[in-house]
Amino acid sequence: MPKRLLNIPIFILITFACFWGAFNPSIAGAVNLNAKPGSQQTSITYQPAATKLHDLIHTKLEIKFDWEKQQLHGTATIQVKPHFYPQSQLVLDARDFIIHSVIIVDNEEKKGCLYSYDNQQLTISLGHLYTRDDSITVEIDYTTQSMQGRPKYHLKPGINQGIYFIDEQGENKASQIWTQGEPNTNSYWFPTIDAPNQRCTQEMYITVEDRFKTLSNGVLIYTTLNDDQTRTDYWRMDLPHPPYLFMLAVGEFAEVVDEWNDIPVTYYVEPAYEKHAKNIFGHTTEMLDFFSEKLDYPYPWPKYSQMIVRDYFTGAMENTTAVILTEAIQGDERDLLDKVDRDEIIAHELCHHWFGNLVTCESWSQLLLNESLASIGTHLWYDYKYGPYERDRLIAKSMANYLEEAQLKQVSVVRDCYTYPIELFDCHTYHKGTLVMHMLRTYLGEEAFLQSLSQYLKKYAFSATDMHQLRKAFEEVSGQDLNWFFNQWFLSSGHPVLRIEHTYANGRLILKVWQKQARPSPVYWLPLAIDVWIGGKKERYHITVDKTYQEFTWPVAQQPELVYVDRNYLLVGEIDHPQTVQSSKYLYKRGEDFFSKYEAIKYFSNNKVELANYCNFFKRVLRDDYWGFKVIAMEAIRNYGRQEKIYSALEEDLIALSEDPHSLVREAVLHTLGTSQSPDKYTDIYKNALEDPSYRVANAALYTYANYSKEDQAVKEAIIENFEDYNDINIITTLATYYANAKQPDKYDWLKGKTDKLYTQLGFESLLSLLVKYTTAVIATNQQEDTLALLQSILENNPIPRIYLAAYDALQNMPRTRNVKKLLNETKK
Repeated sequence: MPKRLLNIPIFILITFACFWGAFNPSIAGAVNLNAKPGSQQTSITYQPAATKLHDLIHTKLEIKFDWEKQQLHGTATIQVKPHFYPQSQLVLDARDFIIHSVIIVDNEEKKGCLYSYDNQQLTISLGHLYTRDDSITVEIDYTTQSMQGRPKYHLKPGINQGIYFIDEQGENKASQIWTQGEPNTNSYWFPTIDAPNQRCTQEMYITVEDRFKTLSNGVLIYTTLNDDQTRTDYWRMDLPHPPYLFMLAVGEFAEVVDEWNDIPVTYYVEPAYEKHAKNIFGHTTEMLDFFSEKLDYPYPWPKYSQMIVRDYFTGAMENTTAVILTEAIQGDERDLLDKVDRDEIIAHELCHHWFGNLVTCESWSQLLLNESLASIGTHLWYDYKYGPYERDRLIAKSMANYLEEAQLKQVSVVRDCYTYPIELFDCHTYHKGTLVMHMLRTYLGEEAFLQSLSQYLKKYAFSATDMHQLRKAFEEVSGQDLNWFFNQWFLSSGHPVLRIEHTYANGRLILKVWQKQARPSPVYWLPLAIDVWIGGKKERYHITVDKTYQEFTWPVAQQPELVYVDRNYLLVGEIDHPQTVQSSKYLYKRGEDFFSKYEAIKYFSNNKVELANYCNFFKRVLRDDYWGFKVIAMEAIRNYGRQEKIYSALEEDLIALSEDPHSLVREAVLHTLGTSQSPDKYTDIYKNALEDPSYRVANAALYTYANYSKEDQAVKEAIIENFEDYNDINIITTLATYYANAKQPDKYDWLKGKTDKLYTQLGFESLLSLLVKYTTAVIATNQQEDTLALLQSILENNPIPRIYLAAYDALQNMPRTRNVKKLLNETKK
């Protein structure tokens, strides 16, 4: 791992990915992920912004569905104008359609026309030359290809879909339809010019069975009940927005209505979660206030809706006025205690309604203008709502994610050479881009940064931009030339790798700095802040590093207690600056921000120091006011192994934390006590925590109690069995693992019942492997055959990638009987 990597423990970084790359940042099409760090990819395909032959003006869609065939039947009426040059034909993106007719509408008269279709683009002959003063309207009657039997792994380059039919599966899963348009996939369900530098107004008539609710962009104008027991909902968006942000969704949702400044705010959830909807999305209206004020630009759209759907393959999508989110953020009051960062995804998608929806990147190579700025909004929200430590925790997560990906590839944030747009939805765009924006914010100051963003929004509202237009906004407000900053951070690959040493002699402090990054990364121009503590007082020195090696000297009265490169400058890179036990303890004591305290804790995690230093230091950390540091400290304690002296010295503090107000601290305490040399002596603490309102804490208590308590076995098993009615995946996993390890032969029906009922839910597909693990441990042939039948049924009939792959992985772990080998030979991963 890179030195000084902010490797925050995973249970602190529980957030929901707001982007494609968070689910699989290594997906990169033709990019060579095995390239050595520092190597720039240069030989892929140059991808310019889409040439604008026509401008979209308006799109009207009339839509019906064939649920059995998983097809959409539509009539699209599209109005365009030539952008500048006269045009005699119109080319629309229309992928995998069945085209029934194409008509030109001229003064309300419909005329047939010639057209050609290659399954990707529809080329329409307009009959004569139209100028930019002319309006052209075409009407296309079409049907999408049936999705039955087709691969649905949307993130795989070349396999796209755009519209998803979610099949009803037992009592636990209702039928739904939803769409996903980014990048360039809405043209799989309606014809358009599918480029981010286009935008238009829209109308949508959606006909469904009356039991379903629908959602689309804009406002629901009216509904009409039809004679055939269907209903048509008419949605209209009168403000122009890009085609990739068009959406529709259909399902049996509970709709919970809120309001903000006379603008409708609605939350669509599954009926079982209706009473929890305002808790799930509880800060939405406050966020609308916050972003409108912070950006000095009121929320510009006519409504704001958020809908949770099943089998969504990424965190969320910022469709204009109608956000779709993963079911992972849905939960009851106990679930929500543990989903501490659902605000991250909610704020990110809302902030997109300024950055991405109001002002849009002109091409996918400029994606940072959407994603990085939306993430900046999230961090501003966390700073306002939860304080700078919580903001910096998210920043630290971004640093860790970027540096991890940088070990595999190093490319520029803005890059116009790629094969598939999906390649750009990676940690460089999302995380490095966000971190660089934070550096710019620190460099210019908060006021100048926010005023620049506001000016950018006001100047380019309802249009598409590139990075240089954003740069000009910052330059106009700050009065500074920022080409150097944008060139080295957004247009160059890699990041600085600094080696820093400091010495004190003869009344002078000497700081030596090396830039160690490999080419083609540049030699960076880096303004840094150096904090020097002498006699308990801090002096800050500002330096500029712009060479491969430099020395800086200052006259100081005595040996400093601490010399520290301030991480609040948020340098995106690696810093190797060795510290001592004493300076690290001093850093924690005197540090004024998240990063300094975290780095001090990390020192004691990674360096084997004397036991007394370790115990005294962590006693202080376990009493810190911030929950995150307590959790980090306990992970470090567990990493040191079962050293009884450590646990004895810290026992009082650990026991006290079992009643900490934060659920993740209580969870960490239980796991920490369970790794002591005598974990059974804490049985009473485990038993008390079994009643904790947090599922995560109750699960940690169940694990420690089941595995470490030496109570009477009959009493113990009776207590454990009380958890069999729970439908929390962590608790089910703990029980199933315990039963498998104990080889209890009578728990198959319980686990099979849970699997049958729940495996279709997001995250619950892991039950398939648990079922295999249990049957393998117990060695019950008839149960193994029953499990094999379930896996075979899924592999033959279930098109959802995560479930299919979970079933395949589970099959791989089954005993290699003749039937298992046969199914493996017939099945491809």
